Amino acid sequence: MRGCTLAGVFCLWMTLTNGVNIELMPPHPLVNHSALLSVTQISGSVWSFSWFRGERARSQNQILAYNTRNNPSETTGPLYSPRFSSFPNASLGISNLYSEDQGNYIVQVVTTNGQERSSVQLLVYALVFKPVIRSSSLYPIANETISLTCDTTNAEKIRWGRSGKIFPPGVIQSSNNRTITFPTIKPLDAGLYWCEAENPVSRRTSDVYTLNVYCICGSSSELSAGELSGIIIGSLLGILLVGGIILLLLLKRCKPPDGEGLREGSSYITVI
Repeated sequence: MRGCTLAGVFCLWMTLTNGVNIELMPPHPLVNHSALLSVTQISGSVWSFSWFRGERARSQNQILAYNTRNNPSETTGPLYSPRFSSFPNASLGISNLYSEDQGNYIVQVVTTNGQERSSVQLLVYALVFKPVIRSSSLYPIANETISLTCDTTNAEKIRWGRSGKIFPPGVIQSSNNRTITFPTIKPLDAGLYWCEAENPVSRRTSDVYTLNVYCICGSSSELSAGELSGIIIGSLLGILLVGGIILLLLLKRCKPPDGEGLREGSSYITVI
């Protein structure tokens, strides 16, 4: 008989412990906004409750305590701030959220049916800044190693894209995907690139970045025989053309006016 009683008490304690729940409202709170840690699924009427921030419900971690039989009903703990407020249903409100408010929150509730406890992990988010793509080189040279970095803050996920073309094969992505690296960049890798940064509360896309790839021209010793022959023949033809034009101009300037011949005392003759 005693064993059955103990089993029944144990089952009742498990039901109470697992019954209370904390819901974040909104699910992804923003910096400088408010959040409500709403307590639901409480068994019985609330007599008192306490809120803590930390891994354990210790007195040094207490935010506040609420007791319906006391006056005033609310008392503050070591971690209390005027931004915290309690509600008769055991919920906790936080206004003007800071990133430092992140952490584990524990509520202990005493009801007409016993004591219940639950915890929740509060994450405070900030909007993603518009990303900017930065290159490891202002003038990328073919066959060099070049990296592009998606510079932003508050992002949890980053993805890359290329406008109008498929993404080049062989590109290496960093562990957080903020940087892509071209181990040996090619002229075909040139193009328009963009990156997108996001977290659960926002998403921003960078301006398009134009990646140019420059080539260093080879020396004359690297030119083929056909290319050298073409250069030499073209140069000779250019010289002959310029020489012919100069000769024609000189002949035209030396020709005397029409109809004039040998004159007395003159030193020139008519050119026919």
